[in-house]
Amino acid sequence: MKTRIVCLANSYKEGGRCIAGIELNKNNELPHDLKWLRPICNTLHGEIPTMLVQHLKPLDILKFKIIANASEGFQSENVLFDKKSLKRIGTFDHLKLSDLCFDHSLYLFEGKGKAISEEGIGQLNHSLILISTSIFEIVERKYEEKPNSQIRIKFDYNSNEYDLPVTDPIFLDKYKNNKDLLLGVPLLYLVVSLGILHEGWHYKLVACIIF
Repeated sequence: MKTRIVCLANSYKEGGRCIAGIELNKNNELPHDLKWLRPICNTLHGEIPTMLVQHLKPLDILKFKIIANASEGFQSENVLFDKKSLKRIGTFDHLKLSDLCFDHSLYLFEGKGKAISEEGIGQLNHSLILISTSIFEIVERKYEEKPNSQIRIKFDYNSNEYDLPVTDPIFLDKYKNNKDLLLGVPLLYLVVSLGILHEGWHYKLVACIIF
């Protein structure tokens, strides 16, 4: 079965990249029921080889063949896809981004914390959210055990403050070359995802920043 999505994430993932987006119909329009899809490969963590997708950008419209449903627990969006079938066929209208913010929960993944425990993850049925925020700040944080600073973003969502790491390679590259990148930007769209299990926790990550 062939499908198409508006690409909303092309983020770093252990061993490669993680691609995700919201499904479109054959006319590249949004269907009545919005649905996230995450095409994955038959690899250790479902990662896609970097060389295959590193050229893809947010809002690219992608078309690919689904081989099988690979939904697993909270990662209900997963579908196994044919790597050879992946094609970029257009660009989604930036002005329609607000139509993709269809999750209206009070908290990100039902909590204000930075992570969800291995026990608590069973209560969730999704791992991707697109939100917008007008209150945000990029923060560089140093850790003794890491040689490089970690880029994080502080932002407000429903009057709750979050402080999460950024795994968006395109944004990280742009920010490295221009620390004033977001100066004067009134609104950000953030794709927040849940990472794979790490020391008993699934951490919340900002997989894409669109402005």
